[in-house]
Amino acid sequence: MASAAEVDDARQVLAALSESAQGDLLAELADLPEPDEIARLSDAKVADLYKSIRDRWWRIAEAYGQTAAILGQEQAVAMLEDLGLTAPPLRAVQGVRDTEATAAALTFGLGQDDWRAGLASMLDGHLMDANADAILTVADDSQGDVIWVPSGAETCSYCLKRASYGAYGDFRSEAQKRGFQTKPHAHCDCRVVIVVEDSDWP
Repeated sequence: MASAAEVDDARQVLAALSESAQGDLLAELADLPEPDEIARLSDAKVADLYKSIRDRWWRIAEAYGQTAAILGQEQAVAMLEDLGLTAPPLRAVQGVRDTEATAAALTFGLGQDDWRAGLASMLDGHLMDANADAILTVADDSQGDVIWVPSGAETCSYCLKRASYGAYGDFRSEAQKRGFQTKPHAHCDCRVVIVVEDSDWP
């Protein structure tokens, strides 16, 4: 099985990708008005502004989401090779794909006082989601499971719940049935690991 160090290294690559994405988004948003200026705009102009912000966010999210998903495929192939298995044919990646959850998060982010920082921070969780989805797809195609492994000095209750389901696919299925979100939160440092046999579980 891929060592914790190998998985952590891959997570650091994803974190660096996220930092680049956030920096690009902040640059994209730099020319937009400040909150006090927005407050003086007409409703029509505010609606146009919000549409422009969403379009810019999605442009960055889709570009970097594709890269995060490709990175996930590479991680999955490496994990399978460490298990002595051949990776299945890889599917085309989709990047950030949960448009409904993303639209809701964008609306929330735009309502924050520091909406630029809020929208930039949101990218981190969505890129991790694209990465984890790609790993999950490769694992499914190889008849393996993905598990969510708490990491770091402190793990939130949501990530502990996600990890407690064992197979991440079981958590996602339950989430879909019960209507709660599966998005990794911003700055999550948990590890995503493929397991096939019982002996693979850490």
